[in-house]
Amino acid sequence: MEDEKVLDVIQIIGDEFRKLGLSPHGTRVIQKLIENLRNEEIMTLFNTRLEEHLIELSKDANGNHIIQKYLYTIKYPENQFIYDILTANLYEIATDKHGCCVLQKSLDAADTEQRVNEKQSLFKIK
Repeated sequence: MEDEKVLDVIQIIGDEFRKLGLSPHGTRVIQKLIENLRNEEIMTLFNTRLEEHLIELSKDANGNHIIQKYLYTIKYPENQFIYDILTANLYEIATDKHGCCVLQKSLDAADTEQRVNEKQSLFKIK
Protein backbone atom coordinates (compact mmCIF):
# COMPACT_ATOMS: atom_id res chain seq x y z
CA MET A 1 0.00 0.00 0.00
CA GLU A 2 1.31 3.46 -0.87
CA ASP A 3 2.32 5.73 2.00
CA GLU A 4 -0.22 8.37 0.96
CA LYS A 5 -3.05 5.85 1.10
CA VAL A 6 -1.92 4.54 4.50
CA LEU A 7 -1.85 8.09 5.83
CA ASP A 8 -5.34 8.72 4.42
CA VAL A 9 -6.71 5.61 6.11
CA ILE A 10 -5.17 6.51 9.48
CA GLN A 11 -6.63 10.02 9.23
CA ILE A 12 -10.06 8.70 8.22
CA ILE A 13 -10.07 6.27 11.15
CA GLY A 14 -9.20 9.14 13.48
CA ASP A 15 -11.25 9.01 16.65
CA GLU A 16 -12.72 5.62 15.69
CA PHE A 17 -9.37 3.87 16.28
CA ARG A 18 -10.47 2.47 19.65
CA LYS A 19 -13.84 1.28 18.37
CA LEU A 20 -12.26 -0.40 15.35
CA GLY A 21 -9.51 -1.97 17.46
CA LEU A 22 -12.05 -3.61 19.73
CA SER A 23 -14.10 -5.10 16.89
CA PRO A 24 -13.36 -8.41 15.15
CA HIS A 25 -13.13 -6.89 11.66
CA GLY A 26 -11.61 -3.56 12.68
CA THR A 27 -8.71 -5.26 14.42
CA ARG A 28 -7.76 -6.85 11.10
CA VAL A 29 -7.85 -3.48 9.33
CA ILE A 30 -5.52 -1.98 11.92
CA GLN A 31 -3.20 -4.98 11.75
CA LYS A 32 -2.98 -4.52 7.98
CA LEU A 33 -2.07 -0.88 8.52
CA ILE A 34 0.77 -1.96 10.82
CA GLU A 35 2.25 -3.97 7.95
CA ASN A 36 2.38 -0.76 5.92
CA LEU A 37 3.96 1.65 8.43
CA ARG A 38 7.03 2.64 6.47
CA ASN A 39 7.80 6.30 7.08
CA GLU A 40 8.26 8.39 10.19
CA GLU A 41 5.26 10.70 9.67
CA ILE A 42 2.85 7.81 9.25
CA MET A 43 4.33 5.85 12.13
CA THR A 44 4.14 8.87 14.44
CA LEU A 45 0.46 9.44 13.64
CA PHE A 46 -0.35 5.75 14.06
CA ASN A 47 1.61 5.51 17.32
CA THR A 48 -0.25 8.48 18.76
CA ARG A 49 -3.56 6.72 18.13
CA LEU A 50 -2.27 3.41 19.45
CA GLU A 51 -0.74 4.90 22.58
CA GLU A 52 -4.06 6.47 23.61
CA HIS A 53 -5.74 3.07 23.77
CA LEU A 54 -2.89 0.65 24.38
CA ILE A 55 -3.94 -0.59 27.82
CA GLU A 56 -7.56 -1.14 26.81
CA LEU A 57 -6.56 -2.86 23.56
CA SER A 58 -4.10 -5.08 25.45
CA LYS A 59 -6.91 -6.38 27.64
CA ASP A 60 -9.41 -6.99 24.83
CA ALA A 61 -10.04 -10.24 22.94
CA ASN A 62 -9.68 -8.44 19.59
CA GLY A 63 -7.48 -5.50 20.49
CA ASN A 64 -4.64 -7.56 21.93
CA HIS A 65 -3.86 -8.85 18.44
CA ILE A 66 -3.05 -5.29 17.35
CA ILE A 67 -0.43 -4.97 20.09
CA GLN A 68 1.04 -8.37 19.26
CA LYS A 69 1.17 -7.57 15.53
CA TYR A 70 2.91 -4.28 16.25
CA LEU A 71 5.51 -5.92 18.48
CA TYR A 72 6.35 -8.57 15.90
CA THR A 73 6.34 -6.18 12.93
CA ILE A 74 7.87 -2.96 14.25
CA LYS A 75 11.18 -3.54 15.99
CA TYR A 76 13.30 -1.76 18.59
CA PRO A 77 13.68 1.18 19.09
CA GLU A 78 10.44 2.19 17.32
CA ASN A 79 8.35 -0.15 19.49
CA GLN A 80 9.89 0.92 22.80
CA PHE A 81 6.92 3.10 23.77
CA ILE A 82 4.80 -0.06 23.99
CA TYR A 83 7.24 -1.68 26.41
CA ASP A 84 7.30 1.50 28.48
CA ILE A 85 3.49 1.51 28.76
CA LEU A 86 3.33 -2.24 29.45
CA THR A 87 5.88 -2.07 32.25
CA ALA A 88 4.32 1.08 33.75
CA ASN A 89 0.96 -0.74 33.90
CA LEU A 90 2.28 -4.23 34.49
CA TYR A 91 -0.05 -5.32 37.28
CA GLU A 92 -3.21 -4.15 35.50
CA ILE A 93 -2.23 -5.84 32.25
CA ALA A 94 -0.79 -9.02 33.81
CA THR A 95 -3.96 -9.72 35.81
CA ASP A 96 -6.10 -9.78 32.66
CA LYS A 97 -6.18 -12.97 30.55
CA HIS A 98 -5.63 -11.15 27.25
CA GLY A 99 -3.17 -8.72 28.81
CA CYS A 100 -1.16 -11.63 30.15
CA CYS A 101 -0.88 -13.01 26.60
CA VAL A 102 0.32 -9.62 25.38
CA LEU A 103 3.02 -9.59 28.06
CA GLN A 104 4.15 -13.10 27.14
CA LYS A 105 4.30 -12.20 23.45
CA SER A 106 6.10 -8.96 24.26
CA LEU A 107 8.88 -10.96 25.90
CA ASP A 108 9.10 -13.22 22.86
CA ALA A 109 9.26 -10.26 20.45
CA ALA A 110 11.62 -8.14 22.53
CA ASP A 111 15.10 -7.08 21.61
CA THR A 112 17.74 -8.29 24.10
CA GLU A 113 17.86 -4.91 25.86
CA GLN A 114 14.06 -4.75 26.12
CA ARG A 115 13.89 -8.27 27.47
CA VAL A 116 16.27 -7.44 30.30
CA ASN A 117 14.43 -4.20 31.15
CA GLU A 118 11.01 -5.86 31.12
CA LYS A 119 12.16 -8.74 33.33
CA GLN A 120 13.63 -6.27 35.81
CA SER A 121 10.26 -4.51 35.93
CA LEU A 122 8.57 -7.77 36.90
CA PHE A 123 10.42 -7.70 40.21
CA LYS A 124 9.21 -4.17 41.05
CA ILE A 125 5.60 -5.26 41.57
CA LYS A 126 4.54 -4.77 45.17
